Amino acid sequence: MYENCFFLPGLHEREMAEETLPRYWSTPADNLSYEDLLFSTMCREDQERTKKSWLSAHPKCAFCGKAYRWSPFAVECHMDPTLGKDTCGKARVVTGCKMASILTTSDLKPRFNEVQAAIREKAREQKQQQRVAVVVGQKRRLAEAGGNDNNPIDCDARADGGASSARHHAAPVFKRTTNEEMEQAWSEAFIANGLPMKIFDDPHFRKAVMKTASCGEQSITLGKGGKRDTTMPHRTTYSKRILPATDARLDAENMARMRPKYKKVGATLMSDGWVSTSGRPIINIILGVDGLLTLRVAVDTSGKDKTMQYIFELLEKVIEDIGPENIFSVVMDGACKGAFPLIRGKYPHIQCFVCPSHGLDGFLKNACSDKEDIRMQANEMGGAPACEVEWDEIFFKEAFGEAWVVIKTAISYQKSLALFRQIALSLREGQQPKGGTEPKKFGETRYGSRVSMARRMLATRAIYEKLMVDDEFKAWLAKQKLETRDKVCSFSPLCSLFQCSNLSCGCS
Repeated sequence: MYENCFFLPGLHEREMAEETLPRYWSTPADNLSYEDLLFSTMCREDQERTKKSWLSAHPKCAFCGKAYRWSPFAVECHMDPTLGKDTCGKARVVTGCKMASILTTSDLKPRFNEVQAAIREKAREQKQQQRVAVVVGQKRRLAEAGGNDNNPIDCDARADGGASSARHHAAPVFKRTTNEEMEQAWSEAFIANGLPMKIFDDPHFRKAVMKTASCGEQSITLGKGGKRDTTMPHRTTYSKRILPATDARLDAENMARMRPKYKKVGATLMSDGWVSTSGRPIINIILGVDGLLTLRVAVDTSGKDKTMQYIFELLEKVIEDIGPENIFSVVMDGACKGAFPLIRGKYPHIQCFVCPSHGLDGFLKNACSDKEDIRMQANEMGGAPACEVEWDEIFFKEAFGEAWVVIKTAISYQKSLALFRQIALSLREGQQPKGGTEPKKFGETRYGSRVSMARRMLATRAIYEKLMVDDEFKAWLAKQKLETRDKVCSFSPLCSLFQCSNLSCGCS
């Protein structure tokens, strides 16, 4: 009777007979005890049977009809598909409920979500109570044995454990962690994983450490064999559940700050493509308003034909989501300007233009070339048409090329770079150039990298001059292979630019 009524597709909850519903079905989940909450997930006919009969005929889930060997942990696993070794330290014993899938729609879904959330919360509270009880018991036995947190000794876990048993066991139970041990543990974690040291100064990282410290014993759990471990989830849980939830929360907070602004003054959509570290082509769409930015779309376009229609459809989805009345401009690089007519065709009020940074970068690349003719793109908003300009100028190309050789000579060898930095640190305060002294590499900054690189080199000219006459640098260079000496001096503008006096290089 229960199955025929409860699992008919489309049968609404209000049409079910009251006697077919599981007990406690209408009771709010938060008002149920942990045992009653687990019990309420079973079919009514199984609730009315004795537990002995569950061994031969397993009870069924009231939400999906799955029959499984009933136990508190089995119910937790079935109601929460995220449980596993990575999250709770134990292997799953039953598959997850089909109702947990985001694709499942049913009138039972609200009740399932309510029960699932309550089971998670009550299971968390119960496990915390167990951990606290273990810690309290250990401290009590420690005190009975004559020890304390600052004087850790082992105490027998037997009921008759006392000072005599404590003297015969040397394994410590409690030991307060010192600052030195904490610092050493973090340094080992960073070294083992090759993490950048700048994370230590990151405010988000330091906030996470503070939160962990304030969590105290709640962040510690007892694993197999009584070994203490952190309750911090593992990678799979972070990537599949925690990080997406955090990303959604931060996005909601950002949009809450931006929504009143773009409803008042409007917003701009900015789009560009890039290649990820795994070689996948990605297209980003960013929403900007009054100095605030938020990423709306990041699409992996692998295998897709990036036509202008495809680009337009990506932007169209974001425009409709934000509201066409709240968008007043769209900015993209010149390669995607073919989508502008499609955007203006559907949204006449939206202004479309090529990203100025891309335009400047393209202009600088043209100016630094030796082409006979260079093409200037049209500026539709400014009314300037596209045109061809006679160029055939090599001065800029040669000047920036020499600057790059100078910089590369200084940074290609550990010794020369170390001496360069040493000289930079020894400069008096009035000699320190604005912006820093570290050489900028070619292509390190995408927009105008040639200009940025050369400006830094000219600003630090005094350091290069001192490097070329430095005795330690000369001594190091004299010991190098002829090939290295030729590379540094004979085929380098350094000698001619800075009047090298190194007689060993043969350029004098």
